Amino acid sequence: MTIRHAAKVEDGWAEAERLRGEVERLAAEAESWRAEAERRRGEVERLAAENADLRAQVAALSEKLTTLAKLAFGASSEKKKPAKPPADGGKGGAGSGRRPRGQQPGSAGHRRRDYSHLETVEEVHDVPAGERVCPLRGAEYAPFGAPGGSTGGCAS
Repeated sequence: MTIRHAAKVEDGWAEAERLRGEVERLAAEAESWRAEAERRRGEVERLAAENADLRAQVAALSEKLTTLAKLAFGASSEKKKPAKPPADGGKGGAGSGRRPRGQQPGSAGHRRRDYSHLETVEEVHDVPAGERVCPLRGAEYAPFGAPGGSTGGCAS
């Protein structure tokens, strides 16, 4: 063997050792990645189960919301059913079969209430003489029925 040949063999052994170390390092790194993948797989399964639970909760709450919205905003018993459109195109005239709303022409209006059945008591309230003056002009009030006294105001 020549020196060159021996040097090449020696370089080959060194390269093989370096590659062996690289293989061991990569095998350890692969093992750590496998462990990480297994840990993440468990986390994915846990999150999938949590997601399913949350979706079930959302479905239940949506159903409850729909029920409550129907109760609060649904059809009311006080509403009337929609009326059919009149045959005359909505004119509301005499031939439509429906009278217009409000007081009808020719009918008697509202009258005043009748209190004749109640007993009456006459009360006279006399104003003291010192207070029988107009607060604006200081003039005396004129009695009712007197000239200028029909409204109970000042005599002047």
